[in-house]
Amino acid sequence: MGKVVGGIREQTIAAWTSIKEILEGLDARLEDIFQIYFYLVNRDDNWDMFKATEEFFSEHCPDLNENPRAGVLLKGIQLDLPTMLIEIEVAAAVGKK
Repeated sequence: MGKVVGGIREQTIAAWTSIKEILEGLDARLEDIFQIYFYLVNRDDNWDMFKATEEFFSEHCPDLNENPRAGVLLKGIQLDLPTMLIEIEVAAAVGKK
């Protein structure tokens, strides 16, 4: 289990970094994502979260900015740890090898 870091921007970048590492460990890439689920504790954090996400995508996977994937945003929810502000879940698919 990871460590909760900083505010919404830092937690968003940390979540995307973790997702990228997990996908790579499964021989997949960020480009393979077809669905994104965002869970936000604070309703007002959505713009900072989207800005951090856009910046991460610009650096690591511009295709996700150029071709947005289907997504769900749930705001005003409660997460497991009191210091968690965001959780991101993705669904990805790769072709048969």
